[in-house]
Amino acid sequence: MSYEESPCLDPQPPYVTESNERPFTEPEPRERLGESSVAPAAATEPPKAKVAVFPALPVQAMQQRTHLPQRFWSWIGLKDKTLFDLLQLLGASIAVPVFLALLTYQQAKTADDRQRHEMMSNYFDEMTELMLNKNLGEPEQNSKVQSMARARTLSTLRQLDGERKGQLLKFLYESNLIGQCKLSSKPGQPTACQVSVLDLNGARLNETTFDQPVPLPGINLTAAFLPGAQLPKFDLSRAQLQNATLEGANLTEALLNQAQMVKVQLVNAVLKDANLYKATLNGAFMRKADLSGATLTEAKLDQADLQDANLSNATLTKAILQKAILKNANLNNADLAGANLKEAKLTGADLTSANLENADLSGADLSGAILTETNLKGAKWDNNTEFPTGFDRKGKGMQK
Repeated sequence: MSYEESPCLDPQPPYVTESNERPFTEPEPRERLGESSVAPAAATEPPKAKVAVFPALPVQAMQQRTHLPQRFWSWIGLKDKTLFDLLQLLGASIAVPVFLALLTYQQAKTADDRQRHEMMSNYFDEMTELMLNKNLGEPEQNSKVQSMARARTLSTLRQLDGERKGQLLKFLYESNLIGQCKLSSKPGQPTACQVSVLDLNGARLNETTFDQPVPLPGINLTAAFLPGAQLPKFDLSRAQLQNATLEGANLTEALLNQAQMVKVQLVNAVLKDANLYKATLNGAFMRKADLSGATLTEAKLDQADLQDANLSNATLTKAILQKAILKNANLNNADLAGANLKEAKLTGADLTSANLENADLSGADLSGAILTETNLKGAKWDNNTEFPTGFDRKGKGMQK
């Protein structure tokens, strides 16, 4: 049936497709006008557009120009578009709501930051008013005023970010409201410490950060919540940290000498090269803590849990570790001379090259411990002391 006889209402000329793999071609204009001419040259395949390859989608099928797709793409204004072009168009439509969401988030963040700034400013004003006009921090202070200041402080801390929490703590410390110790100018003289005015028991101080190390000797943070706190090289000597949570905190090279840290939580905390001279850590929970190179001379660690802790190269001379748990602890090259390890659990501990001279190992469990080149001269033991299988005490200089 000729083109003129076709009942199709479409006035467009027919399209020729040689195969499903080749694009259509249109006859030359002179053929449509009925003019005689030489056979048209073989149709040449147009160059393929560069598109992204998506294995799950038929890109070549999208490029073929059959009758229906050609009219469809022309109708919606996407003639000669590839799948990659379509994805770009869809990407633009997705980018708009994403941009609006990000803008909304940034506006909310700015509003929160402004609110916290105003909160801090109001807090400083209120506390200054209490100190100047209500004798807060003075011997004649009213207990009601003290309770009011504590409640306001705890409420504010719960709503601040880590950086502002650090600023608030610094303000309280410098105002002599949360304890403070002043170093004596005379060598050998005890440090003078003031009693804390505000009790921060249970204060939410998580993620507290400081722009630089701040001296906070004598600070009272009893039962404070400080997981992940960044306190490297901080002076926390004589600090009150009983029952405080410092899990995962960074206390590298911190000064914690004579600090009160009974039952403190220091799991996974980093105390590398920290000074814990005469610190009280009875019942402390310190599993997997890094205490490598730390000074724990004369520290009290009765019943402390130091399982899997790193104490390599640490100094624990004359430390009290009675009933302490040191299972699988790394004590490589540690100095435990004169330490009290009565009934301590040292199963699987690595004591390679450690110094245990004159240490008390009465009732200690050393089964499975590594005692390679360990100095045990003068170390005490009794019938309840358990040694590694095959360990020969002869020639070690131990005393029973």
